[in-house]
Amino acid sequence: MKYTSAELFQKCIGSIFVNESVEFFTKKVAMFLSLYMPVSALFLVSVRGSSITKLSEYNQIPTLSLSDKILVDPETIMRLRTEKHFFSEGAFDIKVYTGNETCVFSELHNKVYGMETSAVYIPLRFNLLKDSTVLFVAVSIGKDCYTQEHCEICSCIQSALIEGFLNILSEGEDEHSGKSRQERPVERIMDGDKPFQTFNEVTVNHIIKALTRTNGKISGQDGAAELLGLNPSTLWSKIRKHHIDVKGLEHE
Repeated sequence: MKYTSAELFQKCIGSIFVNESVEFFTKKVAMFLSLYMPVSALFLVSVRGSSITKLSEYNQIPTLSLSDKILVDPETIMRLRTEKHFFSEGAFDIKVYTGNETCVFSELHNKVYGMETSAVYIPLRFNLLKDSTVLFVAVSIGKDCYTQEHCEICSCIQSALIEGFLNILSEGEDEHSGKSRQERPVERIMDGDKPFQTFNEVTVNHIIKALTRTNGKISGQDGAAELLGLNPSTLWSKIRKHHIDVKGLEHE
């Protein structure tokens, strides 16, 4: 790959981590992915039992459409559960669909999109007990549009996509409950003797390191925005969101 996994992860954080709607999140992810791979459309879908629900989409080709809700017929569901196919193993693994596969899943894929396509499936959430999953599907018209390198790129940023999606879900839950994020108890995962940092904490620390290195300078040459690969307005937005004291990082 042209970029290391760390570089891709950093660029992804700066590009897609937003506290906006799921539609805007999907658009930002599609625009980021299109820098490294072909993306005719990006769909965020929820699959539960026999139902496929489109949560959002970013589509550059109107003829490449996906219905808001698709009910899979019982015979296909039975075959998906009993036959070996594209998604038989590794339900949470990123998978490249070339368009050359011959199995029950390929039949369903072709029926869903209505034309010859290839795709990358990026799972964001999986619940075996509830037989449900949420995933991004990057789609391009034609066969063999995606390679193993594209799969590796998506693997590098999968955790960032998951955290971004969960962040939007938690924002929605907070709005319904009337609680702020600060009021909610946070379950911390221990990494040895230290609590594992949340995604927001990683983001804040990374921004602070950049601001410290640039003596609080945000825009322009050698500014923190340039160092982080962000638009200055985007960086300012993140600074305001996380209440980062820029003046306290400026040196005389």
